[in-house]
Amino acid sequence: MKKNKKVIFIALAAVLVVGATLGVVAVANANDNGTVQAQSANVSLFDRVAAIYKTNTGATIDSAALQKAFQQAQKETMAKFQDTKKERAPMSQDEMLQKLVDSGKITQKQADDYKAWLAARPALNTDALKKWMDSKPAGIPFGPGVSGNMTPRGPSGTGKMFGR
Repeated sequence: MKKNKKVIFIALAAVLVVGATLGVVAVANANDNGTVQAQSANVSLFDRVAAIYKTNTGATIDSAALQKAFQQAQKETMAKFQDTKKERAPMSQDEMLQKLVDSGKITQKQADDYKAWLAARPALNTDALKKWMDSKPAGIPFGPGVSGNMTPRGPSGTGKMFGR
């Protein structure tokens, strides 16, 4: 019985050593050839696109020129995205209020009242803060106390958020 256990143990150890060796070799090959394979895959993609284009239109496209054009288009698209991202900077409170006035959602007097109301905000956790919250000008579609109370509304509208 002891002899069988030794044979099984030796066989298992040999399988583990061979498996580990093959794994290390596979990882080493993947690291060495990974970038070359990716580049050759891109080149073969552009070659294939050029061949399909020639079949469909009869005109020949140089796959290297196609790849260069693709890279240029990628750079231009990223630059345009970065510019658009800069243009979409967050609006200031004054800009947001002016946008609401311009769209007719609130009047200029309501915007001015809201600014004055915000400027008069007292220190936190006081009775003066509760009074201030209750004195919010009517008709302003955002800000603290929109619904008339300070209860957060969860997805079900039950007044509970996150299962509290």
